[in-house]
Amino acid sequence: QSNVKQMSYSVSYWSDFINDWPNIPAQPLSILNTTYFGNGTGNLYTRSSWNTNAIFVHTIAGVYDQSHAHKDQGSFMLNSAGAWLFDDANRRSNSGIDQEEEYHNLVRFSAGGSTVRQVEGAAPSQVVALSDGTYFTYELMNTKPIYNNKAEVVKSEREMVFIKSGAVVLFDRAAANSANVSRIFQLQMSGAPTINGNQLSFTNSNQRADVWRVAPATVSWTTVPVFSGVRAEGVDSNGTQSLFLHVVGVNNKVSSVVADSTATETGARITFADGTIATVRFSNTGRGGTMLLVNNGQTLFNGPLPITVNTFPLYQ
Repeated sequence: QSNVKQMSYSVSYWSDFINDWPNIPAQPLSILNTTYFGNGTGNLYTRSSWNTNAIFVHTIAGVYDQSHAHKDQGSFMLNSAGAWLFDDANRRSNSGIDQEEEYHNLVRFSAGGSTVRQVEGAAPSQVVALSDGTYFTYELMNTKPIYNNKAEVVKSEREMVFIKSGAVVLFDRAAANSANVSRIFQLQMSGAPTINGNQLSFTNSNQRADVWRVAPATVSWTTVPVFSGVRAEGVDSNGTQSLFLHVVGVNNKVSSVVADSTATETGARITFADGTIATVRFSNTGRGGTMLLVNNGQTLFNGPLPITVNTFPLYQ
């Protein structure tokens, strides 16, 4: 049932050959799990459903040991109904192998105006926690090892909560050894976004993403041309640690986002258009957090975010 009936380039025709099994009866997509984790490479693929209008999220945190691989550890991508909202800028490059951090959706470290590079062959990034259920997918990634003990990077962690009713929550702990090392949150888009204060909006093929920067509230959005698209950045040069909290709403499914933090946690209260309310908080100094998910008075989830790496079945 793939909508890609033949590979585009002859170098990949082997894939058409080994996957052509005409004697095997077709099965409905509904029997496949909507979340898949490749623990060898650290690729996570998760979607809200198998419908063509579903929301799709990808992250990566694993090995970086191939010459044509990219410096994209800790990055994420977002697609809705087949339209890329936050993609990899390589989709618009001439070669597809522009590997640098500047082309991916991650937090970049910059010292003296030069990016602190991830290192091919370094110890792999780590998926510390991973869980998937009816209402959300959660992942905690530690990408510090991929910097191969470079002094500039003291901490590089990302927590991602994909609330399947229409939001992605990203929390980044990025710490450096000096205030001269900036921490830069970045997003790649195929066109220019609209910016209104701490909120950024982008539309592609009638699909829309709204991004609320909850923390740090003092960091502003700027944009940089990249290939035929745009990179939006939030540069934090205050102190040595950044606690970035962003909430991404898809297709107006999120109606409002407000900060909801404590003395030791950074958090947000997310109100959805259907009445669902999610309160998500993350530890400022440790790892993990909590979430309360309520729909019209019914509690769907209330507790700590999972702390183990779960194994997902291939089938529902």
